[in-house]
Amino acid sequence: MAKITKETSYEKGNRLEHEFAEYMKTHLGWKETRVGVHLVGNLNRKGASVDIVAKRMDKRGKEYAGNGLLFSALCIALGLISYAIDNEYLLGSSIALLIVALMFIVTSVFLNQEHCLVECKNLSTKAVASHIDKTLREINDYKSTGDTEFKFRHHYFVSTNGYVETTLKYAMEKGIVCYVKNGDTFEVEKYWKQ
Repeated sequence: MAKITKETSYEKGNRLEHEFAEYMKTHLGWKETRVGVHLVGNLNRKGASVDIVAKRMDKRGKEYAGNGLLFSALCIALGLISYAIDNEYLLGSSIALLIVALMFIVTSVFLNQEHCLVECKNLSTKAVASHIDKTLREINDYKSTGDTEFKFRHHYFVSTNGYVETTLKYAMEKGIVCYVKNGDTFEVEKYWKQ
C-alpha cells in the first residue's frame, strides 16, 4: 500500500507562489516572473528574500517599441525606394532612420521596464498588519540601497485566507494590491464590496 504524505507548509507556500506567478503572466500582463528572489538590503546584510518579482515593459517602453517598429517600416520603405530609383540621398536617410529605430527599440527593452514585488502567504488565518509591515520594510530597505536592478512600481500581497478588515485598508493606503486565492484563480480583495 502506498504511503500518503501530507504536503508541508513550505510545499504549500511554494505551490501558491508558482500558481500566482503563472496567474500574473496569463491574467495581469506581466511578461516574466521569478520566484524566490533575493534582494539587496541595508538593514540585513543578507538582504531580503521575496516570493515573486515580475517584469514587463512600462507604458513609455511600449510607446518607444511602437515608434521603433514604425521607423523600421519607414526605413525599409525608403531603402527599397532608394534602391529602385538609385538615389544615394534616400539611402542615407534610410540608414539614419534605421539608427533612430534601433535607438527606440533598445531604449524600450532595456531602460523602460517596471517591476512588481509580490509577497504570498499560505495562512490558516487571515493576513494581519504585521505581514504588510514586513513587506513594506523589504520594499523600503531595497530602495534605500540605491540599487537600480528593479524598478518596483507595483506591490501585490497574496493570501489564501483573506485579510483582517483593518489590514486590507492599511495595505491599500500603502499602495499594495491585495489578492486572495479563490479555488483555482485569484481575485482582488476590495475594501468596499459591491
